[in-house]
This record gives sequence, structure tokens and C-alpha cells, in this order.
Amino acid sequence: MKIANEAKAQDIVVTQDYGVAAMVLGKKAYAISPKGNIYNNDNIDKLLFERHLSAKVRRGGGKTASHKKRSSEDDTRLKENLIRLIRKSEINS
Repeated sequence: MKIANEAKAQDIVVTQDYGVAAMVLGKKAYAISPKGNIYNNDNIDKLLFERHLSAKVRRGGGKTASHKKRSSEDDTRLKENLIRLIRKSEINS
């Protein structure tokens, strides 16, 4: 939560928490997952809704998919997308 509170426009936040991502996007900052997926205003609502549905299933005693092991493709995606966000942040500063 502190990260989201401290974020300001053009900052880049790495998080796997969709709630934190939504908060920093609201502050005109950028958010990216540790696997390199960029969160944006086009996908964050869908991700938050999916999180809500998964929580509902778990509360009802169901199981949801577990996280997959990190791959070299994840590393490459993170590097490429982080560089892209850094450049975008520099241009917009």
C-alpha cells in the first residue's frame, strides 16, 4: 500500500497485485508485473474482476489455478517491457 501511496505520475511500479496496479495507474504512473505484463487502463478492470471471481470460488471451497514457475520468456518480456516503460516515462516527463 505504501508503494501506491508514494507513487507519482511517470513512476514505474513492479507489482503482481492488481489492486496496487490500479491505484498507481490512477496516479498516471506505470505498472508492470514481475513477469513483464504491462497493466493499463484497458486491462486492469478485467484483471480486477477475474481476481474477484477467483476469490469468490476460493471462499466457496473451490480451487483456482496456482502460479506458474517463472520462465526465461518471462525474464525477456520483463526486460523488454520495462525498457519500453522507462523510455515512455522519460518522453512524458
